[in-house]
Amino acid sequence: MNQMSRLIVEKENLIYNFKKVSEVADSPVIPVLKANGYGLGDIALAELFTELGVKLFAVARTDEAKGLCERFPDAELLLLSPCYYPERVKEIVACSITATVDSREAAQLLNTAAKEAGKQAKAHIKIDTGFGRFGFLPDETETIIETIHAAENIEFSGIYSHFSAAFAKTDKLVEIQHERFAGAFEGLKQSAIEIPFVHLANSSAALRFPDTHYSGCRCGSALIGRLAMENRWGLKKCGYLESDIDEIRTLPAGHNVGYGNTYKTKQETKIAVLQLGTTDGVFLSKIHDTFSLNSKLRNIAKDTLSYFSKKGNFATINGKNARIIGRLNTTNIILDVTDIDCIVGDPVRFEVNPLFVDSSVERVYR
Repeated sequence: MNQMSRLIVEKENLIYNFKKVSEVADSPVIPVLKANGYGLGDIALAELFTELGVKLFAVARTDEAKGLCERFPDAELLLLSPCYYPERVKEIVACSITATVDSREAAQLLNTAAKEAGKQAKAHIKIDTGFGRFGFLPDETETIIETIHAAENIEFSGIYSHFSAAFAKTDKLVEIQHERFAGAFEGLKQSAIEIPFVHLANSSAALRFPDTHYSGCRCGSALIGRLAMENRWGLKKCGYLESDIDEIRTLPAGHNVGYGNTYKTKQETKIAVLQLGTTDGVFLSKIHDTFSLNSKLRNIAKDTLSYFSKKGNFATINGKNARIIGRLNTTNIILDVTDIDCIVGDPVRFEVNPLFVDSSVERVYR
């Protein structure tokens, strides 16, 4: 674990976002805690939302669901991925995790595991309306009906689908998927199959398409304030990386900084060195290749332009911007602190996407 770094999670921002999304959706919010709670820490995130009255969470993987069900035995955990491994299906039943069923085969595996355990499993039916990942096709209504009738040890308590482009400027794609979902759901109702909990909206749809809200809205990115579209709702970003200055030194003019000789000081420069780097997830999505000649030339040009334009990647020290100089590497970052009053041990703030922050970095809720 990097003892000098921590991901700071602003509790007030999370609470604000949850209340704002709940207000806009006017429907129960189902927090999606996949990918370690979008990088914020699924356990801590679940604790906070439990305090806000949440009873139902969604996750993507079996291990995520198992970890949460041990800590939150009174919560319902919906596993959004269907499972075809018999041993994992048995774990799903043993932990009373609500499964996703997207085929006759998935239902048979779950039903068998529930029967052997002497339990009644819970499951939601998944309809593939155009995402292409999991789900019965919308025109497979008869297959869904037969599957439900054949699974005596499964309570089908929900039905859902997932939008592929609810963040897009056009509404057409959402309208097509919604129409397909509504048609499949109506076909089940006409066959006297009542499924009480219906959920279709993800974060983008919860904010933009009121007619998709149904019984609840599955939200992840909206709750952490990181939307794939313009943020017109004032949602607040949650999570920034904080580290400490490890060393301060002065370099002469014309001195190389970092790999590839892409940066040289133009004058005497005071620098701060941090034990933080790409291994911790800093600007991970912005790294570019240094090993081809063309890439190196492009990077030199980019770094040179960045220097003269005063643009580039920055960190914040004592309320002032400190520009990152030289190329990022796995375990260190170098900052130009010539005009900043700072000492070893001072905290440094980086704006990052929590998803890229390594799990070894401590999550601190403030």
